Amino acid sequence: MAQALSILSKMADPTRIVFGGAEIAKAALIALYAAIAWYAPNTQEIMGYDHKNRAVGEHLRTVRTRPAFHYASAVVLACGILGIQQHSEFIYFRF
Repeated sequence: MAQALSILSKMADPTRIVFGGAEIAKAALIALYAAIAWYAPNTQEIMGYDHKNRAVGEHLRTVRTRPAFHYASAVVLACGILGIQQHSEFIYFRF
């Protein structure tokens, strides 16, 4: 038990952390993703949820979308569905 606690204390010791180039790059990506998650609108903001009147999407009814948006959405959806149909090898077939 003493040896296990010694190993755990060494794992959690902040003075033993060494940052190399790969670790710094990963930390920068984590910071970037955290900033995107923090500042990006959430689903209530996107859908226009009105907390006072408890109404959703009132502003979406007044906005007219362009047909190009619908065509682009259909193309993305079709490519996604067709991409699922591709054959993928069993990853452990060589083992």
